[in-house]
Amino acid sequence: MIYKMDKEKTNTSFIEWMEKAKQDLDVSRDSLKSNNLGWATFQIQQSAEKALKSVLIKRESRLVKNHDLVYLGNMLNLPKNYLDHCKEISQFYVVNRYPDIPEINLTKERVEEYLSWAKEVLEWCEKQI
Repeated sequence: MIYKMDKEKTNTSFIEWMEKAKQDLDVSRDSLKSNNLGWATFQIQQSAEKALKSVLIKRESRLVKNHDLVYLGNMLNLPKNYLDHCKEISQFYVVNRYPDIPEINLTKERVEEYLSWAKEVLEWCEKQI
């Protein structure tokens, strides 16, 4: 679902989305430190999603209601290496959050890698706005 945004709202909204992306990334570090790996991965996914949406809002004055990072990345012509990262991170919107979805066995080292990937995506997005 795509929502067209008022131009005036767009002028501030993309900044708010990017700030939320940064907050989610910071909080994911806290979750990682406390060994809450499943929740850290969800926050990592949220950070990348909000960063990508920030660019869409800035460029196109629209908000896309979709959580698939690859879909959002393709809309922005995100470089392939970042799309590959997004493909892995995207699964954490659902995985490890719901009891009826099989969990992925996570290690602290692997989550640290996901975190660094999300940071790279966020930094790419910041350069776009």
